[in-house]
Amino acid sequence: MRIDPEKNGDTDGFPRFDFSDGGSAGLLILRAVAEFVADLDGRCRKPDVTLAMPGEAWAKLYVSQATVDDLIAAGARRVTGDPVVAARSVDMFDRYAPERADVVPPYAFSPQR
Repeated sequence: MRIDPEKNGDTDGFPRFDFSDGGSAGLLILRAVAEFVADLDGRCRKPDVTLAMPGEAWAKLYVSQATVDDLIAAGARRVTGDPVVAARSVDMFDRYAPERADVVPPYAFSPQR
């Protein structure tokens, strides 16, 4: 997944993701750069919004089978903070489009003989 600089603009955000298995992570997003944050307690800055969901919901979001709004409407996602900010935090990333995906054959990774 790549962040879209046109959609991102001057965004300065820090969404937190809480998963039903007890795991958490965040993304510090600043002007078209997203930094993965595994240690949320070690940060001075607090997240702007928290999105809680089961792993299955995250997988659907990640592979573009659902949007944040779809998951909220289905009750598969709980948002603490502004839902518009939550949706925007995810929507600024490119969506997966299978028709645009490049398929690399496995032999491309084999050492030359």
